[in-house]
Amino acid sequence: MKKQSSLPELVAKAEEHMKALRYSKYTMGVYRSVWNALLKYAKEHNEQFMSAELGVSAMQSHYDVDIYSENLGKYQSHLRRAVNALLEFQITGCITKRKNRYNYRFPDGFASLGERFIEHLQKVLGLKSETIRNNFLNLEKFFNFCRFQGIEKISQVDVQLINDFSKTLVGYSKDYAAGQIRILRRFFDFAHESGETEAVFQWPKIMVYKDKDIPSYYKPEEIKAILEAVDRANPLGKRDYAILLLAARYGFRGGDIKLLEFSNIDWTRNEISITQQKTGKPLSLYLLPEVGWALIDYIKNGRPQSDCPKIFIRHMTPYDGFAYGGSFVQILRKYTDAANVKSKPEEKKTFHMLRYSLASNLLRQDIPLTTISGILGHSELDITAKYTRLDFNQLQVCALEVPDYDK
Repeated sequence: MKKQSSLPELVAKAEEHMKALRYSKYTMGVYRSVWNALLKYAKEHNEQFMSAELGVSAMQSHYDVDIYSENLGKYQSHLRRAVNALLEFQITGCITKRKNRYNYRFPDGFASLGERFIEHLQKVLGLKSETIRNNFLNLEKFFNFCRFQGIEKISQVDVQLINDFSKTLVGYSKDYAAGQIRILRRFFDFAHESGETEAVFQWPKIMVYKDKDIPSYYKPEEIKAILEAVDRANPLGKRDYAILLLAARYGFRGGDIKLLEFSNIDWTRNEISITQQKTGKPLSLYLLPEVGWALIDYIKNGRPQSDCPKIFIRHMTPYDGFAYGGSFVQILRKYTDAANVKSKPEEKKTFHMLRYSLASNLLRQDIPLTTISGILGHSELDITAKYTRLDFNQLQVCALEVPDYDK
């Protein structure tokens, strides 16, 4: 058992670790301010070591922030991440850095099995690249934890080590924790079937009710105000306007907009065609004049000169496509604030709200559910049915449109 470092020692080591990982100056600044607040709070309360309880109390005292809240803003989320990162470093000896990863390289001793598992996900299960990436990053974190605990191969993992690793999930959302457990369960099933481990572990069940709430959405007049708040006289505004319009008029997901290429637009047939990143299914829709002119305006008058095949790129050198992962939520927030469109305190503002908003608007126009499903590119009608909760006045009408598959 490794000797536990005092909080000042832990902070110093964690900061050196972050420098080695080349974290940005902004992130380093936020983390330092949070860790300094932790050090001050610990000194005032005679606490020598880092703990989840200390982190919660210090953030509540110094920033008036409940880090377990699900409705934190961007800066508050950085504060929470700083606390979780220090806890993660204390337990695992490393901090998981968010980064683009396409070449999967696991630590020695775990590389062979890990690479075979990734190949299994790709070739046998046919999972999408984003799902593969999430599996890799979560397994990388687990493998590094194992090495920090003196475990050099997967056959040495026992129940106690898994229980200890579960402590690293403290402070994260139920969605994240459930996803982490799900990935580990699948990996250890694969390891057992491959003869790499004799143990069959029992995994905790984390209940996540994704469909319990009515999705948040914007009313048509709010969508109009958001779009009108964009300054289309400058290049960045032209880009942002086209991005928001694609989400508002077609319900395109942020990932699909980021991957949109010039080849996806058929100007002769007035058609926009994509392969949805989430489902892998093709989707072709009529190119609305409003959307077409917004795209032309950006491409001709706003887009920096670049060989990148993607339509939407960053407006800073190098002029390339948006990074893998992440979202356009900051773009949305910029213009909702400019339009003074406020969300309810309990609602979390997401780019996906534009997709829900389109569904809500179509429901209000008495558009059949099957038609809405086609526009949104859903693979199954019952997925679209979830959106009917957006407008209770249309529930009965839309229910009549759903075929009876039992007959």
